[in-house]
Amino acid sequence: MTTEAISNLKNFINGQYLPPTQGKHIDSFNPAKAEVHARIPDSTAEDVEMAIVAAERAFQHWSETKREARAAILNKIAEIIERRIEEFAQAESNDQGKPVWYARAVDITRSAYNFRFFAGQILYSHEQLNKIDGVATNYSLRQPVGVAGLISPWNLSLYLLTWKIAPCIACMFAIIFRPLRLGDPTSELTTIPIFTNPDIFASQPGPYPNTVGNTCVCKPSEFTSLTAYLLCSVLKEAGLPDGVVNMVFGTGANAGQALVEHPRVPLISFTGGTVTGRKINQTCAPMFKKVSLEMGEWSEECGGKNANIIFDDCDLEKVIETSIRSSFWNQGEICLCGSRIYVQRSIYDRFLEAFVPKARALVVGDPSHAETHLGPLISEDHMHKVLGYIKMAEEEGGKVHCGGGRMTKDDFIDDEHAETRERGYFVAPTVITDLSASSRVMQEEIFGPVVTVYPFDTEDEAVVLANNSPYGLACCVWTENGRRARRCAERIKAGYVWVNCWMVRDLTMPFGGMKQSGLGREGGEFSREFFTEAKTICLAD
Repeated sequence: MTTEAISNLKNFINGQYLPPTQGKHIDSFNPAKAEVHARIPDSTAEDVEMAIVAAERAFQHWSETKREARAAILNKIAEIIERRIEEFAQAESNDQGKPVWYARAVDITRSAYNFRFFAGQILYSHEQLNKIDGVATNYSLRQPVGVAGLISPWNLSLYLLTWKIAPCIACMFAIIFRPLRLGDPTSELTTIPIFTNPDIFASQPGPYPNTVGNTCVCKPSEFTSLTAYLLCSVLKEAGLPDGVVNMVFGTGANAGQALVEHPRVPLISFTGGTVTGRKINQTCAPMFKKVSLEMGEWSEECGGKNANIIFDDCDLEKVIETSIRSSFWNQGEICLCGSRIYVQRSIYDRFLEAFVPKARALVVGDPSHAETHLGPLISEDHMHKVLGYIKMAEEEGGKVHCGGGRMTKDDFIDDEHAETRERGYFVAPTVITDLSASSRVMQEEIFGPVVTVYPFDTEDEAVVLANNSPYGLACCVWTENGRRARRCAERIKAGYVWVNCWMVRDLTMPFGGMKQSGLGREGGEFSREFFTEAKTICLAD
């Protein structure tokens, strides 16, 4: 299957490609050309119900499938994605606007790794077993939740969709054995290898409870559905049983809402806007569903208003190089971008003198060109939203050092398709100063190639500025003073703090936001906890 062959997409339910029950589709635009390049199913509750039934039917078999078999399938999925990396990268670029090289190096590579990582996690996770001498033995186990609803965004569409699918269908189980003498809660913990059955289970009927795996219904963003559609053929080729992963395309209002409110979907993982996330939480709370939310301010995407704190003892050359990436990569449409840059006053002018020319020199243009740094924004509406914030900054007294507007054909002087590019949703990298720390531009998520730079004097002031936000997803701290780095990192109210780096991810560590940036944590064992339910079993001696 190639992206050129795609015109009218179909839902993927029970291993079959099915048209939407009501026959309606949504136009999907290539943002670099502002042209329709695919038509996405406008699915309804009927389509969602079909997918849920398929997932329920597949659940029993998949949840009892041995770890080794599940791990092999996940590794096979990763292998096929890597083999088709160019096809996936081109599709992601056409759909979202990011440069092809970026999609290849980041989105698709990480998507494959998501499956490899959780394939390994299946074999090396653990649980707990406590023995009360002469009384009883207690052990805990993790059981699959059932059918999970997975709703992914448009900015890192396959990257974040696979970040949900892989742990959902993988999950993990092992046991820790703990002999416990009455009155002695400090007895030593001993790990039993995951592939070894403890003697205590030898006389127990039924299968040994070491296999766990959910099934799911996925609802990708209607803006970026192509790579999710391509993934369906990968799942088939890898031998994933029909119904384990189902893909229902459409809008949040129709397909997404039907999935969230469905009484037989006990778990929802959502990445998207705070307004939508709040509505999801309100819908799920009365039904006591498990919910994981990674959110941002505006209604189409996820994230936070992340701070990038730069002290005067930093490695300034490294700071500039990394801050250009953390400000503008993926057109600034990454929930972890550092859009609020705080620079210690003693190096504030030096920072701007180095940072602004590098921002101005970034190449914005054809996403297929290797030299392109930034492509277009996701949609015309989003482009106007970003431009509206730039205008607001100027009205609030801000100084625009570079960028500040939509790209015109004169900006694409080396592009033979300049007139076509002018129709695309391109915005130049923009650096703004002289705003109040409480201004809307510095408080609200813009989610585009726009950053603000603001001076500070002391460590305490920097922490206060960083925390002066309704969001708390991530933060960067730049300093060569180790004690200061630790103090700041511990005081900053964000779920992820990088010191002297950005976007370095260890998938075993918890990921999620504080405040309005999210609810819950995922990653490694934290994903296992989210996608399973814990049970304690007590066996009398």
